[in-house]
Amino acid sequence: MGDNRRGLTHSGASAEDLSVLDFIQSGELAASHATQGKLIVIRIVAQHEPSPRAADFIQFVTKIVNQAGVELEFGHLGSA
Repeated sequence: MGDNRRGLTHSGASAEDLSVLDFIQSGELAASHATQGKLIVIRIVAQHEPSPRAADFIQFVTKIVNQAGVELEFGHLGSA
């Protein structure tokens, strides 16, 4: 994860968050489902619209996850 890890730690990401992102970024998640031909989508639904800092974090993480062949969708209950 390299430079990405530095950006995530400054954003307040926990060690558990980093471990999950390492698993996704390493390709292990995609590889475990690739043979089944399934698209992997992580959907996050929040109760409220994120703060500007949280929105930046979500955008940053989305890029990392997408590069690993996994989709990340984010929405909030008020956006329905």
